[in-house]
Amino acid sequence: MSRVLLIPEIESSAAQKSSIITLPHPATSQPTRFLFTQPQCHLSELTSVTSDDPCSTILSTSDDDDSEQTRGSIISSGEIIVATAVSPLFLLLPALAKHAQQYRTWEDLSDTLVSSAAGFTVLLPTLERYLAGITDTTEPAPGMVCYRLNKDKLFTKLDGLATEMGSRLPTAVARNEVGRVLQRARASDERAPEEMYARARKGVAVRVLCARFVCAELAREFEARVADDGELAGYISRLKKEREEEMERHQMLSSSVGGKRTRFEAEDDEVRKGKGTKAKKAAVGAGVRRLMKADRSGMSRLDTFFKKK
Repeated sequence: MSRVLLIPEIESSAAQKSSIITLPHPATSQPTRFLFTQPQCHLSELTSVTSDDPCSTILSTSDDDDSEQTRGSIISSGEIIVATAVSPLFLLLPALAKHAQQYRTWEDLSDTLVSSAAGFTVLLPTLERYLAGITDTTEPAPGMVCYRLNKDKLFTKLDGLATEMGSRLPTAVARNEVGRVLQRARASDERAPEEMYARARKGVAVRVLCARFVCAELAREFEARVADDGELAGYISRLKKEREEEMERHQMLSSSVGGKRTRFEAEDDEVRKGKGTKAKKAAVGAGVRRLMKADRSGMSRLDTFFKKK
């Protein structure tokens, strides 16, 4: 049955040869399929993406973007296999971490790897090239080189990978994860400093690396080693404090206003009352005002002349 395979774009050559091999996953030790391409020594993890509902896949191409003439086909399976590039470095870590305090020859390490999965056989020349960058070496006898994991070297390399990965996070991940971490304490046009965004992006990358590619015993130590130096945590703490203070001010203002008239509302009423009195006075004529001031104690009211006798 045909399936769709999405692979990273790599430089091709006439001698290129790709094969699918099964290896223990570096983070979970579970059997996992990988695509290995030679001579580029490019390794990709294969992940199956499927739907719970029955579906198929339509593939089509066109010679011209404006052309309505297309050629294509329908694949009965809706499964899509995605190949994600993985550094071979991660596949070495479980074997090195298992005997982290011991020096071991490359022959001993390679035997350990091949005994865990035969697929390592085609990878051995590639993996050996990564040893020097993450291990200490010693030569107990002429021509016998032994290797021991150097965590400082390893964590420095992983830190560089996390920094690079953080700068290239997909937009959706950056918006959801980084934006959530650096949510402002109050509605404001002010943006967080770019340095804080870089620290937050790197934190997301570290979590992804440790969850997806680094064996558990090294992942915990690496996360603790590269934990933020306090600047990002202090910045977020200040934002939270500002949010709490603003909420307290809002509650105090609401309680003081509830059931009472504010000074501004009272002043507005006085202004409205004064304007109403002035308008009423302006509507009364001068003759009427003089009559209102005269002594009318002995005078009869005008309506008495119209009463029935």
